[in-house]
Amino acid sequence: MLLYEFEGKQLFKNLGINVPHAQLIRSPEELDPAVTLRMVRGIILKAQLLSGKRADSGGIIAIDNQELVADSVKDLFGKTINGQKVEALLVEERIDIDKEYYNVNNCFRTRALAQKALNKILKVLKKARKE
Repeated sequence: MLLYEFEGKQLFKNLGINVPHAQLIRSPEELDPAVTLRMVRGIILKAQLLSGKRADSGGIIAIDNQELVADSVKDLFGKTINGQKVEALLVEERIDIDKEYYNVNNCFRTRALAQKALNKILKVLKKARKE
């Protein structure tokens, strides 16, 4: 199953797992400066694409200066990354990262736990799509 990052984070949030504060935008005009001003640790702009290696391709940008956010958002919306046009961005508060996981099998030590977690995620996703 392929999910955009924002969809995966919404599933985690629905399961009670903490995720960073974020705003999904589909155009530069949707950027809410009030939201970014609350992101005091810095901001990460993440192109929402169904591909890996977004950071290596310029699809993830860390910003420490609020004045650079709007221009960086416009720049990302003008890009094609890994053959995909950027049509949505996740504007996310920067957090300290101890470890990242990209694959559910890396998150869990046994297949049974992985399958149980995947079943929960699929159930939440199915319910969200019905709404």
